[in-house]
Amino acid sequence: MRFIILYAVTYLRNITVRIDEETYKAIEELTRVEKTDRSTVARKLIARGLEHLRRERALKLYREGKCTLWKASEMAGVPLREMIDLAKSEKIPIHFSAEDVDEAWRAAFEED
Repeated sequence: MRFIILYAVTYLRNITVRIDEETYKAIEELTRVEKTDRSTVARKLIARGLEHLRRERALKLYREGKCTLWKASEMAGVPLREMIDLAKSEKIPIHFSAEDVDEAWRAAFEED
């Protein structure tokens, strides 16, 4: 009988930040509630914060007419349908142009 052993190696980068006492206490509380370590909580917070900032930036650029709805969805890292819902929830008028249709069509049939 043969066994194959696979190893998954993830390389993580270090970052150092200074936080105020209130933020530190909030992280400690989450650490206890989640039954995990501070690093895991910090990674989750950073990931969610980045997700929020990407969406916020994409919506801002779309609102200002600096990108198409399709491009905004790519920048935010969400499907077009979700980007439409995000724009609607922010009361941003949806302008789906011929360019948007062309981009969506090309992306749908793009070969990797």
